[in-house]
Amino acid sequence: MSGKRVVKLPLQQAQAAKILEETAKDTSKLIFTNHAEERMNERGITRIDVIRVLCKGSIVEGPSLSAKGSWEMRVEGMSAGSSLTVAVAIDYKILEESSCVAIVITAF
Repeated sequence: MSGKRVVKLPLQQAQAAKILEETAKDTSKLIFTNHAEERMNERGITRIDVIRVLCKGSIVEGPSLSAKGSWEMRVEGMSAGSSLTVAVAIDYKILEESSCVAIVITAF
């Protein structure tokens, strides 16, 4: 056995939260869409704010399978004394947690 953790489907909140925390800590696995960057700039939200919420926040909606095949969810948490919501998707190439990436869709 290789010791790799397999993504169980359907993706449960506990596993999604763990994947989000791990991907947020390895920013090479964290992707911000152009839409997210634009909205973050408009709203004064930094990448660090988003990373904090992904690491320490709570999934309040989802994960649900999107039409694109990724798992989308809303995460709420606090950063710099303010409440923040991040819409994020988990995508993967193969069904192993180590292959997952988190795609930030928007933040508000």
